Amino acid sequence: MRETVGSFIEQHDPAPIGVILNDTDYHSSTQDSLALFESAGTHPDKFLPRIPMYFDDVIGSELEMYGPHNGQLAAIAEFNEGSADTKVALNQNLLPHAHIRHRYQIYYAHLFGHPRYCEYIGGKDQLAVESKLRLVAN
Repeated sequence: MRETVGSFIEQHDPAPIGVILNDTDYHSSTQDSLALFESAGTHPDKFLPRIPMYFDDVIGSELEMYGPHNGQLAAIAEFNEGSADTKVALNQNLLPHAHIRHRYQIYYAHLFGHPRYCEYIGGKDQLAVESKLRLVAN
């Protein structure tokens, strides 16, 4: 992972990254995988501004004992501490939906420094309401 993630964008010239499925198992390899976001500043066209992510080893049995200070969760926390423009967080919108089995494993990366991050992504109905509520400066 460490040897390939740093050159992935330059070497493969991918379409914009729109989802990341992270099956890295360990703290160190999860750290290495999150280094992909270091390319977002120089190659924003290769990333969407919001990227759904899946982490397989953030929940487990009482034998695995995953927590915020080890494994993937620790790597995510350390990444967030060290990154000003990109943050990875649990998708809170899914938590109330018990029928979604993997809801505690689905995260989002928010690339706040992405040139398109502030573009409106709501529906047309919401846009119509907002346009009526805008204040006019004199």
